[in-house]
Amino acid sequence: MKRSVLSLTALAVSGLLACDSGDSSSSSSSSSTGSSGSSNSSGSSGSSGSSGSSGGNPNAGKLVTTFGDNGLATVGFDATGVSVHCVLETSSGLIVLGGQGNNGLFTGYAWATIEGNGTTPIQPVGAFRVAGSSMGDVRACTQAGDTVYMAAVANAGSSSFAATLKLVKNGASPTYTPDTSFSVIGEASTQLGAGIDNGSDGFHAHQQADGKVVLAGRFRDPVDYKSFYLYRWEANGQKDTTFGPSQDGRVVTPAPGATFAAEAHAAFTQADGKIVAIGLIDGKVAAMRYSPTGALDATFGTAGVLTSSFTADGFGYAPETQRVVGFRKRTNEKLMLTRVKNDGTLDTSFGGTGQVMADAPADFVPTDLAVAADGRILVTGSTNAAKAIVLGFTAAGAVDTAFGTAGVATFDLSGKLKTYGGERLGRTKDGKLLLAGLGVEAPSGTNAKAFVIKIDL
Repeated sequence: MKRSVLSLTALAVSGLLACDSGDSSSSSSSSSTGSSGSSNSSGSSGSSGSSGSSGGNPNAGKLVTTFGDNGLATVGFDATGVSVHCVLETSSGLIVLGGQGNNGLFTGYAWATIEGNGTTPIQPVGAFRVAGSSMGDVRACTQAGDTVYMAAVANAGSSSFAATLKLVKNGASPTYTPDTSFSVIGEASTQLGAGIDNGSDGFHAHQQADGKVVLAGRFRDPVDYKSFYLYRWEANGQKDTTFGPSQDGRVVTPAPGATFAAEAHAAFTQADGKIVAIGLIDGKVAAMRYSPTGALDATFGTAGVLTSSFTADGFGYAPETQRVVGFRKRTNEKLMLTRVKNDGTLDTSFGGTGQVMADAPADFVPTDLAVAADGRILVTGSTNAAKAIVLGFTAAGAVDTAFGTAGVATFDLSGKLKTYGGERLGRTKDGKLLLAGLGVEAPSGTNAKAFVIKIDL
């Protein structure tokens, strides 16, 4: 099984959130990186509309060989157990890889900066503590302009902490460092509680227009995760005392009817200041909307909550339309895509019901989804074969037959990486796609490398 080299966290198939931002996607190697469409074609039982297809671009789904060394950039972190949780292009054109790693003392945030043309990495950072803990788990990253936020959770003894690290560009230098004006060290954290609620999680952080930072996740009380969780910090990293029923920056909302699990995976702030959190209740797509002060919005759904009959394992976010797309696939099953509008309701223009189903390789396990500016949907994941793979769909949910070969693009990186697979997708300002993952350097098969490739759309 070559999938094991991906070092995927529990988020990869159950609870992943990867989020694009409005102006972003998100040691060199030599030749032998090629792109070709796979013979594994996809068919869809959803909408057959051509809206948002690759259309007239004959290179859609092909490697951009002017990036890096013949299309490939690799990063060697000074850490072990590295996993990749995001790839983003910031407003300055730099690419930031974010994830986690262990430096021998603790497991924490890890990140690297790569020039926009894919040249040699500038700044691999092996590990940075999460909430002062020796064991942190980084969840996801988002971006606002030249600022990157990394959401994480840490356990220390019987207590859980949700945290957000704020990275800013270091002046004229093409590097990113923690913003020390944000809660002194660049990281803001909150204790989720002790004992029975140990294990609560923060999955996603985003910056509001006023600079405040909202973290979304799940809360364990008393023994199960049955509540959506929101926490808001001021722009300086201090708790927002205008948010939450106790004015402590925290909102915990028990999900009505939840029997075993509820968790918020995506959150965004509307122009009117209301916050929409989208996630799962008992495995089904659900949404809650809050007032700017954190009270449930009774005009939304039923008493502030909308539920559906559709399932999902992970989510991607379209910033231009504030639509969220959920995905799910198990071995030997079809790939299911579900699209939710910015009011939390299912988008029935997507496949007629809000959901489409498509063929995919039997051993394909989705790990991330990105939505292009024109609404096209790209899904990456792992397979038993040592190849990076991306599936393409139109904005209407049909297979994008102009992408790769019949909607499937595979990338053979075996000239430099012995085993590898895609984990995260990001977007670039020039309308291309970034795919990041982990591999083991060829031919030795011993040196772990994070990699990035750039794909034409």
